[in-house]
Amino acid sequence: GNNHGCAYSIASARVHVPPNHNISIELQQYHSHVVLQMVLVIHPGMGPPGTPSLRSKHADAIRSMINPTKQDEDIDDVGLPPEPQWKVLVYDQFGADILSPLVSVSELRSLGVTLYLQLHSKREHIPDTTVVYFVLPTKENVDRICKDLSEDLYDKCQLNFLSCVPSELLEQLAMSALSSSTSTTIERVFDMYSNFISIEDDLFIMQQHHREQVSYLALNGPASDAEMMQSIETIVSALFCVVVSMGTVPIIRCSRDHAAQMIAEQLDKKLRAHLKLSRNNLFKDGMSVTGSFQRPLLAIVDRHVDISTMLHHTWTYQALAHDLLEYKLNRVAYDDAETKGETVTVKRKTFDLDSRVDRFWAANRGKPFPHVAEAVEHELADCKRKEEQIRGAGGGAAEGGGAPVSLTDNTSKIRDAVSSLPQLLEQKRQLTAHMSLLVAVMDKIKARKLDDYYGLEEEMMSETQPTQRLMDVAGAGGSAADQLRLCTIAVLVGSGAGLKESDITACEEMLTKKGCDTAPLKYARELVKQRSRKSNRLAADGQQKESWMGNLVDSGVGLGGNWWKQGVKRLLPTSSVGVLTQIVEALMDFKSTDLTKDYLYFDPKQLRSGAGGASPVPKGRAPFDDAIVFMVGGGNFCEYQGLVEYAQRKNKNVTYGCSDLASAEEFLEHMTRLGGGGGVASGAAGDAAAKK
Repeated sequence: GNNHGCAYSIASARVHVPPNHNISIELQQYHSHVVLQMVLVIHPGMGPPGTPSLRSKHADAIRSMINPTKQDEDIDDVGLPPEPQWKVLVYDQFGADILSPLVSVSELRSLGVTLYLQLHSKREHIPDTTVVYFVLPTKENVDRICKDLSEDLYDKCQLNFLSCVPSELLEQLAMSALSSSTSTTIERVFDMYSNFISIEDDLFIMQQHHREQVSYLALNGPASDAEMMQSIETIVSALFCVVVSMGTVPIIRCSRDHAAQMIAEQLDKKLRAHLKLSRNNLFKDGMSVTGSFQRPLLAIVDRHVDISTMLHHTWTYQALAHDLLEYKLNRVAYDDAETKGETVTVKRKTFDLDSRVDRFWAANRGKPFPHVAEAVEHELADCKRKEEQIRGAGGGAAEGGGAPVSLTDNTSKIRDAVSSLPQLLEQKRQLTAHMSLLVAVMDKIKARKLDDYYGLEEEMMSETQPTQRLMDVAGAGGSAADQLRLCTIAVLVGSGAGLKESDITACEEMLTKKGCDTAPLKYARELVKQRSRKSNRLAADGQQKESWMGNLVDSGVGLGGNWWKQGVKRLLPTSSVGVLTQIVEALMDFKSTDLTKDYLYFDPKQLRSGAGGASPVPKGRAPFDDAIVFMVGGGNFCEYQGLVEYAQRKNKNVTYGCSDLASAEEFLEHMTRLGGGGGVASGAAGDAAAKK
């Protein structure tokens, strides 16, 4: 059991090697009395320019795992692709979360999966069937797989572990197979290095199930040393899987102190140990997955560099959906009210938001809410116009009562209309769903007066004199959590935004009277005391920090109706330069600023290194073209969108990752507990008072 191999085989197996991959084969004696093991080590290739994104690579690995024979170059004797081999897919909760954003149910069927089941559910014997396991390598999971082997549930087994399986678990699996005389049942055992979740082409998170283990609270709370190290090891293991999937060893930069430095040191150590292996090495010199010969940057940043962003009320489509609705793993759930006469029926709706198949979502998810509302009206009107054209395609006379259209021309029009109809109907279905989703978001904006919160927070975070007093906004509406978020941001930005302590104190007293737990304010004040003043100020050349998204002014124009304008203000976006974007830009350009001058430098390929593995920052190095940015302690779609815009503006390849995508209210709850409180509000008193 080579603990660093990429694949194991206990019986004979056919293993597909993807294009641009290398393979090395060796025979090892696993146990002198057990079985010979053939280790197949597959190296991720360095593709040419235009190589698919991290999510595409992730999805391709899953497809090859499920059906390795389903490749375009595999054809049968008559020149047709082979029929898929029907099989059962069994996964644990971690595997299910990884699969959810990557492959759809229809795609699973096309790959030959007839049944998909949870590992720890009650499962029955299915004869003459191959089972594909996709699970985390834990003792609990291996025990259940051994139980399946002893009960002979399936004819053939293919075991795929999310990360590297420990030797002791592999030995347990082999001994169980021998004792139950099912060693020939196991076709192959793979280390997939897929233990992370790809949300978008350039966005990934660590895990959804048990994500509290890697949350801001877990990394900064009063945890034991063992619990803290477990959280760090979980993140390091997942980042190692990301690096393996990218296919090249990065240069690591990290913020000093806190969890970011611990993660960088452990990852550097893990990569160094792996690179020392003369065989079974998962990396090779050459181009990265993005098509560049230059090694990418891996920037590991601690959440403490910018707390305010996690609490900020946002104004872009994707960020609003995440903030206001139940949004996880690219699926959003919300309540939709339907009125029939005097009866109002509330239905729970769900909608998949996948940028690979939803053109409108891909084009508008990062745009301001009013712009998206205009766009959906425009595209729905365009769909209606095309529908009318299709209905008129069967007419037998030309427009205006002219000469009749020939039968051949009319048939051609009908054929073209019918062929375009399915695509048009699917587009209309998606746009109608987006319209319903936008209405749900708009209702919450109007009810909670979120545009006012956004405007004041924007002014505070851009360090300009607020045009509205804190109490004017906090006392006029919004939920208890909205008011607490605003007041906490005020504490964090302090006098830099021209705020008076008396305003903050008055807001805090108002929250206390409403029954809110003001522990986040206590924690925010402690953070302000601990951090250096320069950590929340723009560092480059003493310039003044620009606005995050723009200014809010009264709306007076728009396409179509005014369903979205009533009670909602219009956003005129300007440049979006957040703290993280400034840090990434400085690191990629090898510029030392007040934000980055203390960042440590790790090169796992260097033979010598300093204390903890860090090395001096080299001089005269060319700027990075590719970067992986990982936020320790939680991230959000605001930061992600800022990096997307930076990458487009500078023609860079930037992938954003975080330990978990925490909503503003979830992060506020973490701050509440860290401040010694028990919740955002005491019972329903806070929200009830806020509605008055």
